[in-house]
Amino acid sequence: MNNQAYVALYSSQGHSIKSLKAEAVKIKAAGDLTHIESLHHVAREAGYANWDELINQAKDPKRDNFFRGTYQRDDASLALKGLYQTFLSDKKLPDSKDSYRRFTIHLWDGYTKLGMDKLDIGSEILTLEAFILNIRNQIEEMGGIGLLPQNMPDLMLQTLIGATRIMLEDAYLNVSNEVKLGYSDAVINIICVLSSYPFEQDTYEMEGEEVIRRIGLFSLMAEMEFMSRNTGLSVEQPSIESIFKEDALISFSLPDEFKAKYIFNKP
Repeated sequence: MNNQAYVALYSSQGHSIKSLKAEAVKIKAAGDLTHIESLHHVAREAGYANWDELINQAKDPKRDNFFRGTYQRDDASLALKGLYQTFLSDKKLPDSKDSYRRFTIHLWDGYTKLGMDKLDIGSEILTLEAFILNIRNQIEEMGGIGLLPQNMPDLMLQTLIGATRIMLEDAYLNVSNEVKLGYSDAVINIICVLSSYPFEQDTYEMEGEEVIRRIGLFSLMAEMEFMSRNTGLSVEQPSIESIFKEDALISFSLPDEFKAKYIFNKP
């Protein structure tokens, strides 16, 4: 993983770089600006001096993954939604896309204060063959619940996180299609096993968008479990019966210094 060329997905201020590029195309089409002038314009609107400054910022896969997970608002837990509403109240802000961006940056800054951004899954993840063997062993020993993030051994959990990260086609370069497809198939098989519990439905008929939604949610659960094992964050994950239901909850308890000194800026 550490040897792969990484392309930033978000600016340090939480703007989707893909969306900024799309906005520049619209501006160019609507006026007299050249493409590069349009890019400089959207960069200035995003708080940077120019497009070069934005695109050459330090790349941070962990920050990108945090932004991506937090921006999946449809899958947000009630706890996260509650934090957002409190943030709006404290900052006296309206509910808007920009307010949620500011909230996400606020959360990320808090996580960095606690050192959570220093967590690294490491480069020694399981090979694809070993990962598949671990999946089979977990099923044999524990059944489907063995594939829940909270029940995975550390190295298997780290490999799951690495696998879901390289599935992001626009994030990692220099990863062969064979490697991407192999890890993608392994993750999708896990999703299908968990989705079919108690094995009464044919999960392979799920629509593509639903599969992607579940992969995103499962990736967030894995990242949260990893943070729980390595920081003061306490996480309670959904059960196998409710893992992909719309009302599934990821409950977490934050360290007192995170709640009292940073998120709400009040004792």
